[in-house]
Amino acid sequence: MPTIEISDKVYEYLQDKAIPLEDTANSVLERVFGLSEDASKRDANDTLTTDKGILDKKHYDRAILLVLLDMDGKGERSEVLKRVGEQLSHLHSRKDLERYKSKGIRWKQRAASQIRDLISSGLMESETPRGICKLTEKGHEKARKLKDK
Repeated sequence: MPTIEISDKVYEYLQDKAIPLEDTANSVLERVFGLSEDASKRDANDTLTTDKGILDKKHYDRAILLVLLDMDGKGERSEVLKRVGEQLSHLHSRKDLERYKSKGIRWKQRAASQIRDLISSGLMESETPRGICKLTEKGHEKARKLKDK
């Protein structure tokens, strides 16, 4: 097996993504790059991906609500999507990162779809002309509960 040297910054990243008392540096890298047989391993009660190998929509819902909570309940849609992408980047599979011919990157389309679903469910509202996403009171309450978990 080859030996590689990594920077302190990369080592800290691996430590941050590791499951304590279970992961090695190699297993974290395999999971992050979607190379492991069980790339969806997080915890026994949480399914990471759908049967199609893409990130489950509940992860987008959670990330969107928490991002908006961190943005004081309101933010530009493009900024919300950017922050959601950053939060979930370590969970995205190769399929999530695929580019649709006309629609853009798969994960971004799924996140945008979840924003629409959260609006439909009354957790968010949208100021369409300005592209602003905003938590409703019901959305604030759910986001606070998610943050406390």
